[in-house]
Amino acid sequence: MVNKKAAAGTVDKKLRNLKSTDFDGHTNFIKLPAEQKLLWLSNAAQFWFLTNKKAFKGQPKSVFE
Repeated sequence: MVNKKAAAGTVDKKLRNLKSTDFDGHTNFIKLPAEQKLLWLSNAAQFWFLTNKKAFKGQPKSVFE
């Protein structure tokens, strides 16, 4: 079983080490094919949902827990 606090701490550390240049648009999102755009958006939404504690308030338990 994954230690959620340790995993969250690892993610927090990695997020703190990000630089603004990591988000400068160098992925050229606008030029990605539709399938890759949808995959990226899906992954971003899943990441946000799983890491945003507000999303879980009043919600049933996730199948991922």
